[in-house]
Amino acid sequence: MNATSIDTPIFIGGEPRPASSGASYELYNPARPTELVGHPLVSTVNFTGSVGVGQHVMRVASHRLTPVTLELGGNDAALVLEDAELNPETFMKMYMGTFASTGQICMAMKRLYVHESRYDDVVQGMLAACEKAIVGDGLLPETTMGPVNNAGQLKVVTDMIAEARSKGADVIESGTVPDEALYQGGGYFQRPTLVLDADQDLSVVREEQFGPVLPIMKFKTDDEAIALANDNEFGLCSSVWTPDAERAVALARRLEAGGTYLNNHGPMSQDGRAPFGGLKMSGIGRNLGFEGVLGFMEPHTITGPGGFLFDD
Repeated sequence: MNATSIDTPIFIGGEPRPASSGASYELYNPARPTELVGHPLVSTVNFTGSVGVGQHVMRVASHRLTPVTLELGGNDAALVLEDAELNPETFMKMYMGTFASTGQICMAMKRLYVHESRYDDVVQGMLAACEKAIVGDGLLPETTMGPVNNAGQLKVVTDMIAEARSKGADVIESGTVPDEALYQGGGYFQRPTLVLDADQDLSVVREEQFGPVLPIMKFKTDDEAIALANDNEFGLCSSVWTPDAERAVALARRLEAGGTYLNNHGPMSQDGRAPFGGLKMSGIGRNLGFEGVLGFMEPHTITGPGGFLFDD
C-alpha cells in the first residue's frame, strides 16, 4: 500500500508532511499513534521490533481483526554436544553468530550451553576469537566491532554485566580498544564479553541482551540441555553443534524455536528460501519463504454445482 492511499496525514516527528507515491516515512504521530495500524485500508500488518510494541500493534489491530505477523525478540540457545568438531573455523562461526553487528541481531546466539566435557575447550576458543576484536569507530577500516545503537540499550547490556559480576559469575571482557578516550566517553561502546558459569536466573540468561555479551553454561545430558534451552519465554532460533546429523535433527525437533541451525548460527547461515519466525514471545506468523508470502494473502474459495466449472 502506497502512502498516498491513506487519506489521513502522514506525520514525521509529529509534523504533518505531504506523501509521494512510493515514499517511505516514519509513520508516527504522538497524538494519534495508532492511526496507521488501525486504519480501515490496512489489510495486514507485518511488524518487526520489540515485544512491547508488538503487543501494542496486536491490540490495535484486533479492533478491526486485522491479521498481524510479528517478529519480536529472541534469546537463542546454542547446544554444543560432546562430539562437536571444535577448531578455529568453528569458533569463528560461533563468534560471528554471537557478536556480528555488536550482537544486535534478533537471531544472534545469546545463550551458549556446552557439554561439561567440552566446556573449557569452548571457553578458550571463544576467548581467542573475542581477543581479536578491535572495538571503536565503525567508520575506521581496522574496526571490527562498533558501538551499541543507543545509550539506553548500552545501559541494558552493562547492567546485565554488572549484575553477573555482583552475583559471582566469572565475567571476561576481551578485544582491543585503540582509542580509550572514545571508548570511555565518546560513544556507546562495550567490548565483547563472556559470562562464564552463568546462573540460569541471571538477567543476561533470562532476557535478550541485544548487545556484545554471551553467557556460557554447562550441561551433562541431552535432556538437561533441552530443558535449559526451552526454559525461556522466547523461541526465535537455536542451534545444535555435532557431526551426527541424525542426533542433531532429533534434538532440533525438541527445541521450542521457530528455526534451528546445525553447526552454525545467525544470519550468515539463514536460508532466505525458508520461513523465518518464532514461537512463544518471539512472535506470530512467518516472514520469508513461501509461508511468508502466504502471510499477505487470504484464501478465497469458489464453489459451484457439479459439472458447472469442470467436466465430471
